Amino acid sequence: ATATGGDSALLRISGPAAIVIAERAGLAPAPAWTIAAHDWSLAGGHCPCRVLLAPTPRSFTGFDLIEITLPGSPDLIALALAALHDAGAQPA
Repeated sequence: ATATGGDSALLRISGPAAIVIAERAGLAPAPAWTIAAHDWSLAGGHCPCRVLLAPTPRSFTGFDLIEITLPGSPDLIALALAALHDAGAQPA
């Protein structure tokens, strides 16, 4: 959801399987509209991130929505996108 090159990146998963995909990727969403801090295990290392669950129908997309905020490193973004893809996410 953000351009590369900034201090942080925002990744979004939206749709009926958003929560399942996040959980398969190793993220456990907190209760709705609560930002949860995580130490996401990626490629044998750990990435600090924040996760927000915006449930349907009150989300920005009308579907369950997971927002993941992580450091803006292009390498971390690539690892995170790969983990989400491996968990079943598809690019928009």
